[in-house]
Amino acid sequence: MADKPTYEELKQRVKEMEKEALESKRANEALRVSALAWQTLFDAVTDSVFLINSEGKILLCNKSTVNFLGKPINEIVGNNCWELVHATSEPIKGCPIVRMRETRRPESLELPVGDRVLYVATHPILDQDGNLASAVHIITDITERKRAEEALSKAHDELEIKTKSLKEINISMNVLLEKRVEDRILLEHNVLINVKKLIKPLFYKMRETELDDHQKTILSIIELNLDEITTPFTRKLSLKHLKLTPTEIKIANLIRHGMTTKKIAKLMNSSPRTIDTHRKNIRRKIGLKKKKENLRSYLLSIQ
Repeated sequence: MADKPTYEELKQRVKEMEKEALESKRANEALRVSALAWQTLFDAVTDSVFLINSEGKILLCNKSTVNFLGKPINEIVGNNCWELVHATSEPIKGCPIVRMRETRRPESLELPVGDRVLYVATHPILDQDGNLASAVHIITDITERKRAEEALSKAHDELEIKTKSLKEINISMNVLLEKRVEDRILLEHNVLINVKKLIKPLFYKMRETELDDHQKTILSIIELNLDEITTPFTRKLSLKHLKLTPTEIKIANLIRHGMTTKKIAKLMNSSPRTIDTHRKNIRRKIGLKKKKENLRSYLLSIQ
């Protein structure tokens, strides 16, 4: 007959049992907290997430799935995804669950459902032998993203069309500008030819007639002005020195042709002093005020 345990032995055994019970309680509490944390995290996911078995039956789902399907959990668990989402008795064509069963790899599909676009992904969970034990099925509503992409794709297309149109307009404008330049050059050439052939000979004939000094001076000025019409000096001078007045440009042109202050004053019915003032203003405006460069030499350098 076995000896009865002593009081001390019983007391020790009770302590061990109490310790085991405390450890078990702590383990259960830790497990409860862990499960609660997992469920909280599971329900915090905004995508529809559920666990399915190897046959495709839903075992577990989060709150987003309840909101997505508009059904309580007890009407979701135990059903197939395609029954709830597509209202079909069989998987749809290209179903990622079916493909995942065959490949044992994650599969996905972008799927239009009504007025929404869904991104569906399935991730397999394999056992130790590599067999399909279960899978995680995730459904993401990407409708807004697709609309944004389409609005971006459309804006991009419109921009390309506008860019192409602007390029075509630019090419047309360049062609017109080139044509305008060609026409201007041709016009200037024709004017120059006509002046030389039709007008220049008249000056020679007029010089053969009896003219006084004043008339000869006026004739020379007319000829000089006519030359300026067929040469770019006046235009270039006015463009280069925008501050010059029309009178100053006229005097600069006469200086360029070698006329003295006295002759210019007589021709313009003005005093030599006034012409000198104009000369000083011309030198100041074209930057020769503090330089020793000859005014006529500078004007002759403008080509």
